[in-house]
Amino acid sequence: MVDSRPTLSSEGIRVEIIYVLHSKNAPFLYFNKLTLTIDHRIILDLNFYTNEKQIKTMPRHSANAPFLQGNHNMIFLLSFLPAKKQLKQCLDTQQMLLFFQVQGVQKKECGNRIYDKVLACLYCGKLLKHRIVEHLNAKHCNETEVAKALAKSGKLRAHAIENIKHMGNYKHNIKVINLQNGNLIVAKRSATDQNYDQYLPCIYCLGFFKKGDLWKHGRSCKFKCPNATGNETSMQARSKLLLSSTVESRCKNLSPILDSMHNDEVYGFLKNDNLILSFGKILFEKLGIRRKHNISQRMRQLARIKISLEPKCDQLADIICGKQFDNVVNATNTLCNKTQNNEKVFVFEKPGLALRLGHNLMKCAQIKRGNALRNDDESGYKEASRFLELMDAEWADKISSIALTTLKTNKFNKNDLLPLTSDLVKLKVYLDNQMKTFITEIKTNQTYTIWRQLAETTLAKVVIFNKRRGGEAAQLLLETYAKRGFWKSKANEEILNSLSSVEKKLFSRLDIVQTQGKQNKVVPTLLTQEMIEALDLLVKFRGKCGVNKRNPYIFATHGEGYISTWQVMQIASKASGCQQPELITSSRLRKYIATVAQVIDLSDHELQWLSSHLAHDLKTYKQYYRQQDSTLELTKVSKLLLAAEAGKLGEYTGKKLDDINVEEMPNIEEEDDEECLNVHDDIDNEINDSAKEELEKTKTTEKKTVETDLHKDVKEAPHSIPTKQKVRWSEDENKALKNMFAKYLQEK
Repeated sequence: MVDSRPTLSSEGIRVEIIYVLHSKNAPFLYFNKLTLTIDHRIILDLNFYTNEKQIKTMPRHSANAPFLQGNHNMIFLLSFLPAKKQLKQCLDTQQMLLFFQVQGVQKKECGNRIYDKVLACLYCGKLLKHRIVEHLNAKHCNETEVAKALAKSGKLRAHAIENIKHMGNYKHNIKVINLQNGNLIVAKRSATDQNYDQYLPCIYCLGFFKKGDLWKHGRSCKFKCPNATGNETSMQARSKLLLSSTVESRCKNLSPILDSMHNDEVYGFLKNDNLILSFGKILFEKLGIRRKHNISQRMRQLARIKISLEPKCDQLADIICGKQFDNVVNATNTLCNKTQNNEKVFVFEKPGLALRLGHNLMKCAQIKRGNALRNDDESGYKEASRFLELMDAEWADKISSIALTTLKTNKFNKNDLLPLTSDLVKLKVYLDNQMKTFITEIKTNQTYTIWRQLAETTLAKVVIFNKRRGGEAAQLLLETYAKRGFWKSKANEEILNSLSSVEKKLFSRLDIVQTQGKQNKVVPTLLTQEMIEALDLLVKFRGKCGVNKRNPYIFATHGEGYISTWQVMQIASKASGCQQPELITSSRLRKYIATVAQVIDLSDHELQWLSSHLAHDLKTYKQYYRQQDSTLELTKVSKLLLAAEAGKLGEYTGKKLDDINVEEMPNIEEEDDEECLNVHDDIDNEINDSAKEELEKTKTTEKKTVETDLHKDVKEAPHSIPTKQKVRWSEDENKALKNMFAKYLQEK
């Protein structure tokens, strides 16, 4: 029952109230809206029909419900507590409650379907059940698209009429979504009423389909371009752009992005371009404040395209058209420094920028097309559609394939250096001393300078100890740290009993805090007692040291941001006297621990523990982070090959590589030793004299071969054998080889 009633005048008040469509075929109830006038007499009747113990269906022509209108039987939703509270609030505050939906297929009592689907006219917005063609012919025959469609015949006419239908329904649906009131007109209705957010428009025909079925329709859409590409995920992402908010609302709330952007010429062109601002707002809604630097970078990339075409366009939207496509391609080539290498093959000096510009321009074209549809801008819609067709047809050949080839070519024999162990030891000792000093100082002198120095030192210590991504550690929230779980009190007794004495000691000395990492994964961060003491002091004295109260991060800056991990680690690496401080980054630290862990015989579940700590799966750990060191290749793997050559692999069944004893194997024939050593000496001599030119020829030939293969449309022979590039052995490799075969060299 409704406990309290609003004070009503004798004339009554007009409000919006929730009601529910009642259908025999529906397994549950659906929202809709009803406008009614409430007076004292109707309030009494309303109380009768809102009895929680007995919900009665109110017939359409009931004398007790003269205010009800519609073709459906209805029951009030007041039997459900949340809705009951909403209705009470509505009556108390005289507010409106609006709901909208996708109406399902209606059936008669006998089970036959009721054909009551309506279509929206593109030009007048009128909803018509049947005879849309007759309506267009009678009322809008002077419209260009209608005249073209009616002049055709057969399948061409049906195709043109269907396009007008979809555009009219799209215009109607956008209005419904903006007002949040009414029913969406979808291409294929479900058996039951559905929520509107389950439907998305097709990027080709603009018809609304269920999210799960959108990719199926996309494969066979009649309006699909022949060269269009994309999977299920990309289709939904591009479809959502057509439902984004208007340009005016999209340009608001971008201050976190614009305020942090460098105020230069690019910024001046960017802030006055509606399409770029709309693009940034969409990314901001998707990625959030944590990715503001990435959003800023992508917006500036579009502004640079605009600057390069400044005499030809005032807004970025002006170049999103078919006649400007070639100019956009030329501008991209200029920005990315497209050149020819020694083999006369085109390459980019900035291939990553070329790929990103393609994605950005595609999104901007989708935004322009969506705005044109909302504003009935037929020319703008055609410009964006033609630009997208050219992007699908030609962008890959002119830009993307060259950029991908350049990226792969640049990775050939690229030296991915890892931090030196000696440098990491120096840095660890330096940070420990600095942390002790700042902990002592902040207890007696609470200033922002000391607080900031302690925060930077602690951040670097956490990243280096955990081999954590820099952004994950830097974005540790105050709330997350304060509410970290009491893991020790909840530990499993069986697991504790299985630990060694050393592991039990570590369990008592370390703590753990879980944060949100990449792809919303739970990232565990281990904290030592020294780190916990420093973090507690940072939290305790942040108010006295002048840290912004609205800043949610532990490692806070003066404003509302967080400390840059890369800058902190570079400063600490140089101050500690590291030989190669430029190699000490969070990414290389993760590769370092994954690579050196190979010298330890880790089982599969132990590898899974390590990869989980690094916040990625085991496949990513093995394929991308763990590198096959050449020294291990020469020493560990060579022992296995020698055992196989000697026919003694069976003797080492169930053993590890370290258990293989090379000295127990028969001596290799002197001729083979002599030939091997001679070949090695010849290679060294050639490299020192004239073989450098040959190696360069080999590299360029292989690059040319790879790039040619990427552009071939025909399949290669199935038994083609790729060539192997020769690489000079390093000093570590030579030393490892000589140590391994020292016995044979001495006998020689």
